[in-house]
Amino acid sequence: MTMKKLLSLLMAVILTVTPMAVLAEAADPVSLENYVQSDESLSVGTKEYHMVPDCIYTVFYFEPTEIGKFIFTASNGLVALVSYNGMWVTIEPTAETVTENSFEWECRSVGQSILVAVITDDATVNLSVEKEEIVIVEIPWTVYENKFTPVPFTFEGNEDDLLYVDTFDKTCDIAVQGADGYYHLGSANGPLLYACLADFQMSLAAAKEYGQLKDVIYEGDTVVQKINYNQALGEYLACTDETAYYPLTEDLMIIFQGVGKFQGWYGADGWIGGNLDDAWMFACYYFEQEEPAYVFGDIDGDGKAGKLDYFKLKTYLLGKEIDYDDGMLSRSDIDGNGKIEKVDYFKLRNYLLGKWSPND
Repeated sequence: MTMKKLLSLLMAVILTVTPMAVLAEAADPVSLENYVQSDESLSVGTKEYHMVPDCIYTVFYFEPTEIGKFIFTASNGLVALVSYNGMWVTIEPTAETVTENSFEWECRSVGQSILVAVITDDATVNLSVEKEEIVIVEIPWTVYENKFTPVPFTFEGNEDDLLYVDTFDKTCDIAVQGADGYYHLGSANGPLLYACLADFQMSLAAAKEYGQLKDVIYEGDTVVQKINYNQALGEYLACTDETAYYPLTEDLMIIFQGVGKFQGWYGADGWIGGNLDDAWMFACYYFEQEEPAYVFGDIDGDGKAGKLDYFKLKTYLLGKEIDYDDGMLSRSDIDGNGKIEKVDYFKLRNYLLGKWSPND
């Protein structure tokens, strides 16, 4: 599917339309059911374009063949930028938002495209597209290299039992790297997170197919880095089975964050919504984890009591432990008096040496 067709299909879902006569009177947009994109594409120069019959709000596609600043001016109507290369800007055609007969747009890379909305009561619109030169320092694409070497992975378990990470939940747990090198939900010992690389609308595989598996880093309006993730994702996809699930690694986290930001998947105006810090987790899944049976003296929750637990408690009492969650705090109260103190440390040490029992 071409970018032009993709933009057209998506616009059919979200676009609202408003007659010129209403613009001067109404504060709220008037929605019409029919939306049609013109078969005509805009080109540089002045030309008369036909509006779609019975659809006063007509959208035209524009994809320049060279970079530059383009000025769009309608002599008998209003014009507005509707979308830019998949980064959607929802424009409500009200007197406050669409009141100009002209706007400017800078094309900084060949291949970028936009949809331009025209509002008029006439059957045709006289539209001028002027081009002004701009100077762009071209930055080459950087090929992202995986930090983690993917290995063949077979997904085990029932897909129907998977739970997705609800990024709309304001209390959404964060992803924490575990000792296995993969990321877990909530803590290093939490449920293993699986990245879904394909088989849904906004997957990384789909982004790769449409040439959108990339990110562009800006400082202000200046591009400072362009990153291509195609090779990196390809290495992961080659190691998955037919389910296309893979345990979440730092590489996949970086790719989800970058591509999601570039595509406009999340954020205040994004499709996914949510906080930018964790909204990228929308494509992550996990199995509900059963609480392990309590083992006396097991501070870190790995299911056994040993020297590591003893050292963790000692380090915590010395004020040096930085990774101490609520569960570890609860399990560190060895004598059960509601406080964590030196007596807990000594009792744990003697318990591990076989010199003391909680039944004593």
